Amino acid sequence: MACRRSCSPGDQVQRSVAKCVLTVDGDPRYLDWSEFGNEIFAGIADLDIGTHDVQVTLLPLEVDTPVAEGQLIISMRAAHVRPSTGTIREGLMLLANPVQPTLSEVWDGRAVLELVGPSGAEVTASAILEGTKGQVLARTQFKVHLPQEPGTWRRTASKELQGSPVLRPCYDQADALNLTFQHPALGTAQLRCDREFAPLRWVVGNDRDGPFARLINNVESGAIEVLRYSYASPANPEPVSNSSEERLR
Repeated sequence: MACRRSCSPGDQVQRSVAKCVLTVDGDPRYLDWSEFGNEIFAGIADLDIGTHDVQVTLLPLEVDTPVAEGQLIISMRAAHVRPSTGTIREGLMLLANPVQPTLSEVWDGRAVLELVGPSGAEVTASAILEGTKGQVLARTQFKVHLPQEPGTWRRTASKELQGSPVLRPCYDQADALNLTFQHPALGTAQLRCDREFAPLRWVVGNDRDGPFARLINNVESGAIEVLRYSYASPANPEPVSNSSEERLR
């Protein structure tokens, strides 16, 4: 904010401004006035959300009567956060039902997704599967045409997600799916889908050594006992490692 002298040339000789009193919500601050200029600039920071009363008083050097006074009301509001899925005022917007679908809901086609934008526009889509620590397990990219209505999206998800040879092997291990839709003129819409929380979860898969099972422990506790019942002796449990990195054959 700027504070400027408001006295006339005749008054200025007798009543030169020496100080500026800036009072914010009853808390005064004194600022020295430069003798070489007719205005100063002051910044007000760290105001809480709400209404604040700011009063400005210009004082002469030896007289108690102010040269000029003024008041300003400042209203602080919470910052507007743009949704990652876009808004109706933008060229590209992603609608989901439920609003925050889970990984399994999107993967299985139970969540209703709709990508809104100019009809016929081609959008670049990317899908990323993340692990328990946020690491990228797999990613793929494909093109879609607007609009993607619920029925169209189900067919797209069936082909590009469930049918992806890159994503499908990593689905059981993934804890989140990030969907991003981009267009150079329309902008970006993004949706993150987390897997439903489960304290313990088994992951099965295949590698070059054959099929395996792996226990994912989300409770961060080592007091977990895992027992294995083999075909040779089904009545005799055998303790096995419960490490999340251990693959049981």
